[in-house]
Amino acid sequence: MAGLLLLGACGDDSDDSADDTGSEGDGTVEIDGKTFVSNQVRGFDMVEGTEVALSFEDDSLSVSAGCNTMSAPYVYEDGKVTWTGEPAATMMMCEDALMAQDVWLTSLFTEGMELSNDDGDADLVAEQFDVVITFVER
Repeated sequence: MAGLLLLGACGDDSDDSADDTGSEGDGTVEIDGKTFVSNQVRGFDMVEGTEVALSFEDDSLSVSAGCNTMSAPYVYEDGKVTWTGEPAATMMMCEDALMAQDVWLTSLFTEGMELSNDDGDADLVAEQFDVVITFVER
C-alpha cells in the first residue's frame, strides 16, 4: 500500500534555502530544476537493478533508489547539498534490502553530500567520506 509519510517535514520558508544553484567558475554545480540518475555507486552495495535518482525542483530535493521517494527542502552551500529538515517519504513496503537503501540515502542527504562535476563520465558527483556516487543528467 502506498501513502505519504511526513517525517516532521518542517521547511524553512526563508529565501536562503536552495538559492545557491551554482554558477560558472564558483566551484558549484548547476542543479536547480534538474534530475540526475546514478551510473556508478562506490562505497555501498546497491540492490541489483536499482539506481539512485535525484530531482532538484521548487526548493526541494527528492531522492529515490528503488523503493520509496524521500523529499525535503534543501540548502546548497559551499559545494554541499543538505536537507534542511526531516524528509517526507512515500510508505511503500519493500524488501528489507531496499528499505535499508532508503535509510542509507536518508542518512547521506541529512548529513550532506559534497557535489562536483569533476568526473569526465558524469554530469554530477556526490561524495561523503568513502561513498562516491556519479550521476548523469536525465
